[in-house]
Amino acid sequence: MKPIKILIVLAVLQPHLYSQGVSKDIDFTKYANPFVGAAEFGHCFPGACVPFGNIQASPETGNCNWEYCSGYQYKDKRISGFAQTRLNGTGCPDLGDLLIMPFSGEARRTDYSSEINKSSEQASPGYYAVQLADFDIKAEATASAHSAIYRLTYNGGEVPHLLIDFQSNTVGNRNDFSNHVLDSNVEFDGDRTITGFTRTKIWVDRVYYYVIEFSRPYSAKTELEKRNNGEKAPRHVFGFELKPGEQLLVKIALSATSVEGAKRNLHAEVPAWDFDLVRSDAGKLWNSMLSRVRIDGSRAQKNIFYTAMYHLFIQPNTIADAGEKPQYSTLSLWDTYRAAHPLYTIIAPEKVDGFINSFLGQYDRQGFLPIWALWGKETFCMIGNHSVPVIVDAYLKGFKGFDAEKAYQAIKTSLTQNHQKSDWATYNKYGYYPFDLVNAESVSRTLES
Repeated sequence: MKPIKILIVLAVLQPHLYSQGVSKDIDFTKYANPFVGAAEFGHCFPGACVPFGNIQASPETGNCNWEYCSGYQYKDKRISGFAQTRLNGTGCPDLGDLLIMPFSGEARRTDYSSEINKSSEQASPGYYAVQLADFDIKAEATASAHSAIYRLTYNGGEVPHLLIDFQSNTVGNRNDFSNHVLDSNVEFDGDRTITGFTRTKIWVDRVYYYVIEFSRPYSAKTELEKRNNGEKAPRHVFGFELKPGEQLLVKIALSATSVEGAKRNLHAEVPAWDFDLVRSDAGKLWNSMLSRVRIDGSRAQKNIFYTAMYHLFIQPNTIADAGEKPQYSTLSLWDTYRAAHPLYTIIAPEKVDGFINSFLGQYDRQGFLPIWALWGKETFCMIGNHSVPVIVDAYLKGFKGFDAEKAYQAIKTSLTQNHQKSDWATYNKYGYYPFDLVNAESVSRTLES
């Protein structure tokens, strides 16, 4: 096999290297394939996002099963909608917020899904498209950090509709599908805008706020019957007056803080109804990140390499609003402390201080450093205290954008005071976790301590 030659371009620390190594004109996104990892148990999604963004506008082909941790399987031939958030490569399901589905015909249906022609599916960094065969609708999605925009082309002759399912999330089993939403509020501001919040608990108890805007006013609104008594959030169908071939644009922004935060995010990132501009900007962001490493190799080798880089930059995800101090979550530290975070210090150094300050912010809230953080809260998934090597690695490499003394105290506290799966009194007494005292993961927890 032809060997790979690698050039790392420290674009942030030494931007002049662009002129010496990597051409600005090279489109590295053509080598990244979002469909890779979206089959079997890769648990990746093919939808639209930007590097470290909080939005992942991606199709859903299944739910209520471990196979669908990302909501999608490439083998599937039907799509049930498009959610705004997804987990990437994880072994547990969550997110899948705010499912939308364009369709045409009868508003009250039992099935809103559509068969797709797999040859019509397209995905590139920051963009996804598919043809919904049952309704003759082309659905396209692109994204910014906190916002998604959809371009829906209704080619058929039946009445155009859009389903918005406020109850849906990515869950592990059918029972959770009705009881994971704890609270919900939906407000209609005229005939073009919807705002509200949903409180949901799957891995963690979290609240997301949203604003939804339509490029055209809806002409009809139907609230569907609840599928069972446990549902606390509604499903609505909206009708639109469109001629065959006309388009509906839908903008959706999320916030972890407030509806006003969601509105600011939308207006800051997607102020106009310009799908192509948002798509172009997303592609430029991805090309900027992928261009930080250049390899010489075969086309197949480049596809493998840049697809892996693409997946590297999908998370951690920013949960701070636009213009605010960075705060990152989706921190699968048991998986990422060995290689991903050390690599970030080399090819995404401008993010490292923000990552560590996010660790310290969660330490302030919960009393110990994050283990597996989602939406700024602790899932307690996996074991060990792997924020520690990430902080130490950054400090030893000279990163100074965080309070080193506070970081030391956070490390000391996390490694000396008991918290879930870290029973330091037992460990210090025996030098390991005895099986007869710790009946789950005693060997693994000893090795990870």
